[in-house]
Amino acid sequence: AASDVIAECENAGALVTPVNSVTEVPFLITSMEVANVDKAGNIIQDYGVLIWDSKSRYLKPKITVKPFKTSGTYTLYVKLYNSSGSLATGTSSPAGYSYSNNVTLSGSGSQTFYLSGWGSDTSGHWSAGEYRFEVWYGDYCIGSKTFKII
Repeated sequence: AASDVIAECENAGALVTPVNSVTEVPFLITSMEVANVDKAGNIIQDYGVLIWDSKSRYLKPKITVKPFKTSGTYTLYVKLYNSSGSLATGTSSPAGYSYSNNVTLSGSGSQTFYLSGWGSDTSGHWSAGEYRFEVWYGDYCIGSKTFKII
Protein backbone atom coordinates (compact mmCIF):
# COMPACT_ATOMS: atom_id res chain seq x y z
CA ALA A 1 0.00 0.00 0.00
CA ALA A 2 2.85 2.41 0.79
CA SER A 3 4.28 2.06 -2.72
CA ASP A 4 0.84 2.89 -4.20
CA VAL A 5 0.63 6.05 -2.08
CA ILE A 6 4.16 7.09 -3.04
CA ALA A 7 3.44 6.49 -6.75
CA GLU A 8 0.22 8.56 -6.54
CA CYS A 9 2.05 11.35 -4.72
CA GLU A 10 4.74 11.44 -7.39
CA ASN A 11 2.09 11.50 -10.16
CA ALA A 12 0.36 14.47 -8.52
CA GLY A 13 3.62 16.29 -7.79
CA ALA A 14 3.10 16.04 -4.04
CA LEU A 15 5.95 16.13 -1.58
CA VAL A 16 6.00 13.23 0.85
CA THR A 17 8.35 12.99 3.82
CA PRO A 18 9.03 10.84 5.72
CA VAL A 19 7.99 7.84 3.65
CA ASN A 20 8.07 5.37 6.56
CA SER A 21 4.53 6.29 7.63
CA VAL A 22 3.00 7.34 4.30
CA THR A 23 0.18 4.83 4.76
CA GLU A 24 -1.37 7.31 7.24
CA VAL A 25 -2.51 9.43 4.27
CA PRO A 26 -6.28 8.92 3.79
CA PHE A 27 -6.36 10.17 0.19
CA LEU A 28 -4.39 12.02 -2.46
CA ILE A 29 -5.51 15.08 -4.36
CA THR A 30 -5.66 14.25 -8.06
CA SER A 31 -6.75 17.70 -9.21
CA MET A 32 -7.16 21.16 -7.76
CA GLU A 33 -8.70 24.29 -9.27
CA VAL A 34 -9.17 27.77 -7.84
CA ALA A 35 -12.11 30.16 -8.18
CA ASN A 36 -12.54 33.78 -7.20
CA VAL A 37 -15.62 34.11 -4.98
CA ASP A 38 -17.37 36.67 -2.80
CA LYS A 39 -17.86 36.37 0.97
CA ALA A 40 -21.02 34.26 0.50
CA GLY A 41 -19.18 31.86 -1.82
CA ASN A 42 -20.82 33.10 -5.03
CA ILE A 43 -18.50 32.64 -7.99
CA ILE A 44 -17.05 35.80 -9.51
CA GLN A 45 -14.57 33.96 -11.76
CA ASP A 46 -15.10 30.22 -12.11
CA TYR A 47 -12.76 27.33 -11.33
CA GLY A 48 -9.87 27.03 -13.76
CA VAL A 49 -10.30 30.41 -15.49
CA LEU A 50 -8.01 33.42 -15.20
CA ILE A 51 -8.51 35.56 -12.13
CA TRP A 52 -8.22 39.31 -12.63
CA ASP A 53 -6.46 41.24 -9.87
CA SER A 54 -9.05 44.05 -9.99
CA LYS A 55 -11.88 41.55 -9.32
CA SER A 56 -10.03 39.31 -6.85
CA ARG A 57 -11.62 38.69 -3.45
CA TYR A 58 -11.57 35.20 -1.90
CA LEU A 59 -9.50 32.44 -3.52
CA LYS A 60 -11.40 29.17 -3.07
CA PRO A 61 -9.88 25.77 -3.95
CA LYS A 62 -11.87 22.80 -5.24
CA ILE A 63 -10.10 19.47 -4.81
CA THR A 64 -10.77 16.05 -6.29
CA VAL A 65 -9.36 13.17 -4.28
CA LYS A 66 -8.52 9.51 -4.72
CA PRO A 67 -9.28 7.82 -1.39
CA PHE A 68 -7.02 5.21 0.20
CA LYS A 69 -9.57 4.84 3.03
CA THR A 70 -13.33 4.52 2.58
CA SER A 71 -14.68 6.76 5.31
CA GLY A 72 -13.78 9.22 8.02
CA THR A 73 -13.45 12.92 8.70
CA TYR A 74 -9.99 14.40 8.22
CA THR A 75 -8.48 17.80 8.99
CA LEU A 76 -6.55 19.31 6.09
CA TYR A 77 -4.17 22.22 6.54
CA VAL A 78 -3.89 24.72 3.71
CA LYS A 79 -0.97 26.97 2.79
CA LEU A 80 -1.51 29.85 0.39
CA TYR A 81 1.66 31.49 -0.89
CA ASN A 82 1.10 34.97 -2.31
CA SER A 83 2.79 36.59 -5.30
CA SER A 84 5.83 37.57 -3.23
CA GLY A 85 6.26 33.96 -2.07
CA SER A 86 5.13 34.68 1.50
CA LEU A 87 2.67 32.49 3.35
CA ALA A 88 -0.70 34.24 3.69
CA THR A 89 -1.80 34.12 7.34
CA GLY A 90 -4.29 35.78 9.62
CA THR A 91 -4.87 36.08 13.36
CA SER A 92 -6.67 32.72 13.53
CA SER A 93 -4.30 30.81 11.23
CA PRO A 94 -2.85 27.56 12.59
CA ALA A 95 0.92 27.81 13.11
CA GLY A 96 2.68 27.41 9.76
CA TYR A 97 -0.54 27.39 7.70
CA SER A 98 -3.11 29.79 6.27
CA TYR A 99 -6.15 27.84 7.49
CA SER A 100 -7.62 24.37 8.04
CA ASN A 101 -10.68 22.53 6.73
CA ASN A 102 -12.39 19.27 7.63
CA VAL A 103 -13.46 16.89 4.86
CA THR A 104 -15.49 13.70 5.21
CA LEU A 105 -14.84 10.71 2.94
CA SER A 106 -17.74 8.45 2.04
CA GLY A 107 -16.85 5.55 -0.22
CA SER A 108 -13.84 4.49 -2.22
CA GLY A 109 -14.50 6.38 -5.46
CA SER A 110 -13.21 9.76 -6.56
CA GLN A 111 -14.73 12.63 -4.52
CA THR A 112 -14.77 16.42 -4.80
CA PHE A 113 -14.56 18.89 -1.92
CA TYR A 114 -14.76 22.69 -1.81
CA LEU A 115 -12.37 24.23 0.71
CA SER A 116 -12.83 27.61 2.37
CA GLY A 117 -12.01 30.77 0.49
CA TRP A 118 -9.18 33.01 1.66
CA GLY A 119 -8.97 36.75 1.10
CA SER A 120 -11.20 39.78 1.54
CA ASP A 121 -14.61 41.00 0.40
CA THR A 122 -12.92 44.05 -1.10
CA SER A 123 -12.40 43.78 -4.88
CA GLY A 124 -8.73 43.95 -5.87
CA HIS A 125 -7.50 42.23 -2.71
CA TRP A 126 -4.89 40.12 -4.55
CA SER A 127 -2.24 41.69 -6.79
CA ALA A 128 -1.13 40.26 -10.12
CA GLY A 129 1.41 37.45 -9.84
CA GLU A 130 1.91 33.74 -9.31
CA TYR A 131 0.28 32.04 -6.30
CA ARG A 132 0.32 28.52 -4.89
CA PHE A 133 -2.06 26.51 -2.74
CA GLU A 134 -0.68 23.49 -0.86
CA VAL A 135 -2.90 21.06 1.01
CA TRP A 136 -1.35 19.12 3.87
CA TYR A 137 -2.44 16.15 5.92
CA GLY A 138 -0.12 15.75 8.91
CA ASP A 139 3.45 15.92 7.60
CA TYR A 140 2.41 15.23 4.00
CA CYS A 141 1.75 17.64 1.18
CA ILE A 142 -0.99 15.70 -0.60
CA GLY A 143 -1.54 18.22 -3.39
CA SER A 144 -0.60 21.63 -4.70
CA LYS A 145 -1.72 24.08 -7.36
CA THR A 146 0.18 27.00 -8.82
CA PHE A 147 -1.98 29.61 -10.55
CA LYS A 148 -1.75 33.17 -11.80
CA ILE A 149 -3.69 36.30 -11.07
CA ILE A 150 -3.40 38.82 -13.90
